[in-house]
Order: sequence, then structure tokens, then C-alpha cells
Amino acid sequence: MKSCDLIIKDIAQLVTCASHQHPKRGKQMRDIGIISNGALAIQDGLFLDVGDSIYITANYQAEKVISANNKVIIPGLVDCHTHTIHDGNRYDEFEMRISGKTYMEIM
Repeated sequence: MKSCDLIIKDIAQLVTCASHQHPKRGKQMRDIGIISNGALAIQDGLFLDVGDSIYITANYQAEKVISANNKVIIPGLVDCHTHTIHDGNRYDEFEMRISGKTYMEIM
């Protein structure tokens, strides 16, 4: 069994946005990488492993274990624009992208 600083378990849905080593395109963007009854193993502020709670607690031990009490954990989404951003939304454009349209078709 491996040691880590922190385990967060009992996560109803752990959204990973996993891409399996390559960018997602088109319909692949619909898969947001949800792990039901998920857990995180954390060491020095970095994720060591993610998986379901049974897998993480069977493979890792930590002095501090937190139950998420069936809450949802999602990645923090950061808008890194260095200029004033558009005051609106682009939901329709995003839907076109995940349905497979190219940027030229959207434009």
C-alpha cells in the first residue's frame, strides 16, 4: 500500500476531463470523464491517482482522509484572457464544436 498526504473519498461524481494523452475533438468533447463514487490520492499538493473510492482506499493510506459526503468535484476552470472578455456567452458555438463542426463552419 502506498502512502500519501491526503485522500478525498466518497465523491458522488469526480469530473476528470481526462483526455487519454491527446486533445479531445468533436464528439469526444461530450465525455467529461466522470468517475462515480470517486476518490483522490494527493501528495505534496499534486494528484497521485484518481479512481473510485474502493480502488483508492485499497491502494493508498493517508494520515488525513476527508469524506466529500457525496458532493461533486470538478476542475477549476480559469479564463486566462489578458484583455476584456466578451460580455455574453458562446454556448451555441460550443454545441456546434462538440457536434463536429469546424471553426470555419462556425464562423
